[in-house]
Amino acid sequence: MLFEPAVVWASSSSVYGLNDKVPFSESHRTDRPASLYAATKKAGEEITHVYNHIYGLSVTGLRFFTVYGPWGRPDMAYYSFTRNILQGKPITVYRRRDGADLARDFTYIDDIVRGCVAALDTAEASTGSGGKKRRPAQYRIYNLGNTSPVTVPALVRILERHLKTKAKKHVVEMPGNGDVPFTHANISSARAELGYKPTTNLDTGLKKFVKWYLSYYGYRRDDHKSL
Repeated sequence: MLFEPAVVWASSSSVYGLNDKVPFSESHRTDRPASLYAATKKAGEEITHVYNHIYGLSVTGLRFFTVYGPWGRPDMAYYSFTRNILQGKPITVYRRRDGADLARDFTYIDDIVRGCVAALDTAEASTGSGGKKRRPAQYRIYNLGNTSPVTVPALVRILERHLKTKAKKHVVEMPGNGDVPFTHANISSARAELGYKPTTNLDTGLKKFVKWYLSYYGYRRDDHKSL
């Protein structure tokens, strides 16, 4: 019996790059990446399309929007902000050149996982084997976001409240390093075809993250007061 897998992989909202239409939809342009990271994710989408076209590989690409939560990446802003606030160190908050605040469609990890599982559950088998395609194979791309962009200063205020500590903020102009000022997901396709429905707002998600962070790193609730 031939093994005919289906691939579900993580792309990124970064592929929208310099697109200024919001909310970001899968039908929008993704040929103007604003960073090398975005370019690698766009290249991944093009490569998976080639494998789908030539070899009949079933592919679903999921464009994640600013995923956060327990066991997250330590280099993400919410994570490093938490560490620095607890240690009494300043945090760097970027603003746009026109003075406007940056905003992100922060999406809690549990919602992302549910979207991934739904993509797996609805994926069709590949249609090729031995390097030969028998017929067209399934190829899908979906946004997985929370649909509620929140500014970075608002994120900091939520963290301050849950950590019960004021942040030492260093506000500077955003450098021209390819970061984008705003993300906002249109999830209508994922909702209709995957049954995807995010349920965790940023306040609730950060409360869960802070509880995990304090436990994982061995903080007691009043430990940080002496740092």
